[in-house]
Amino acid sequence: PLPDAPDRYVIVSAGGGAEGYTLAAPCIEAWKQLSAQGSTENREMVIFAGAFIDTASFAALKDLCANGPFRLERFATDFLRWMHNADLSINRAGYNTGMNVLETRTRCILVPSVAMDDQEFRTRKLAEQGIAQMIHPDTLSSGRVADAILRGLSHPLPAHKLELNGAQRTLEFV
Repeated sequence: PLPDAPDRYVIVSAGGGAEGYTLAAPCIEAWKQLSAQGSTENREMVIFAGAFIDTASFAALKDLCANGPFRLERFATDFLRWMHNADLSINRAGYNTGMNVLETRTRCILVPSVAMDDQEFRTRKLAEQGIAQMIHPDTLSSGRVADAILRGLSHPLPAHKLELNGAQRTLEFV
């Protein structure tokens, strides 16, 4: 466990932050709804809005989080540890995040970026294998996020048999 982390949490990560507000805002609203219903089971939502999120968007997210069960940061140097210890992770679907999902086997909701056409393909493949849920960015809303969070938290941890040690396996093969 991380020394300064809440005991139980759901994580939101927007990658670099260009679309940090677009992803985090509906997640915050969903968490507020679930919290008001008593459905968060005393978890916090930890949000990494992105190292490059603009100042105005970060301030707007800070306002949305005010007085709620939230922790808002720009980024974490030890993100993989945060993800590994999360009860659920909500993320963009970049290559690194895809690998993080496979490595940590954390329950996950992926929202592919509209600006990166490879992310939807990657997300669909992970969803088809039961490794992640997908919310298409065109249908992203607090209601959809809230429903996906409840589904995600009720499912067992994802399992897969994908080989993640490619460099070592290649060396052995050669």
